[in-house]
Amino acid sequence: MQPVSGHTRSFSPEVLQLQERSALAHWMSLTLAGQSGTSGDAPEGIPADSARTESERVRMFVNAPGGIPLPPYGSWWIDGQLMGPSSIELAEFYRQEGLQSAEGSGPVDYLPAEMEFLHFLLQHQVAAFLTHQDDLVAQCANRESEFLDRFLIPWVPKLCRKGREVTTDSYWLAVFDLLERFLGSESKRLK
Repeated sequence: MQPVSGHTRSFSPEVLQLQERSALAHWMSLTLAGQSGTSGDAPEGIPADSARTESERVRMFVNAPGGIPLPPYGSWWIDGQLMGPSSIELAEFYRQEGLQSAEGSGPVDYLPAEMEFLHFLLQHQVAAFLTHQDDLVAQCANRESEFLDRFLIPWVPKLCRKGREVTTDSYWLAVFDLLERFLGSESKRLK
């Protein structure tokens, strides 16, 4: 029970679960982009980050001698090239949800941006539940399922497996495990 403006409001288990999943997607987005807060914000099971954590993120995703081992772009993994056909399809998917990338904001299939979009979709489900719009809940869940199946599941597990091969950093190993489990459980929840 949570007080709201002098009233007591009870949230259903479904809403609480969606809020937790949404918060996790948002945390993943920030973490993968190097913008996460303190390690105290990390989900249970993620060790405290170390002085090496950020440099390891940069080495894996941003800049490394000989090339980065984990390009954080879906089209790299799906199409074998940056800005491939899958990124064009993803931009259209975003447009269908009323979103458009700002000029110069970078590739639409950047993993932190995709995780933030997942957060967006989960927040829409929360709002639909809270306003008792069952048809909209189903519609939001269907869009999330399609997003996962088309744009995340085809490549993120590969990135996570490769990530476990290219780092020994306990923080990043835990992040890869959590990311893979989270996407798998979301996909399973929506089936």
